[in-house]
Amino acid sequence: MKRLRGYCMVSESTLRRIERFEEGMKLLDKVAKTRFEKYSKSLDLQSIAERNLQVCTEVIIDLSNVIISKKGLKVPSTYKESIEILKENKVLKDKLAKDVEEIVGIRNIIVHMYADIKAEILHKNLSKFIKVLRETLKKLLEFCKKNKIDP
Repeated sequence: MKRLRGYCMVSESTLRRIERFEEGMKLLDKVAKTRFEKYSKSLDLQSIAERNLQVCTEVIIDLSNVIISKKGLKVPSTYKESIEILKENKVLKDKLAKDVEEIVGIRNIIVHMYADIKAEILHKNLSKFIKVLRETLKKLLEFCKKNKIDP
């Protein structure tokens, strides 16, 4: 277990996930600053955005499920339901939870290839997604600290 930047004690695996989250955020920040004309023509940039949005979202989902488990809350049947349970139990506020659910939906599309993600939509919303994911991680870690949960 290690202390995470004044938040709480975390397992080595959680620490690695959070470090990977931060790496992903840096890459997403770079892609978000890229002009759309360049982004739309670059499969590399689109792949970087999609993969890192997926990974960062999965960190949020994993931490959400740890909280749900350790608090003995209802077992979710979907990733979106994990976020809904956190909203119902006042871990996340309604607006933030709604935004995270949107990102989880996009993650599902990316992973399961239900449809193509339009480059314009992902690029246009990337800065918002980055902000939402960072805020969500912060809120989840604060909740863990306040409730003495060691993720």
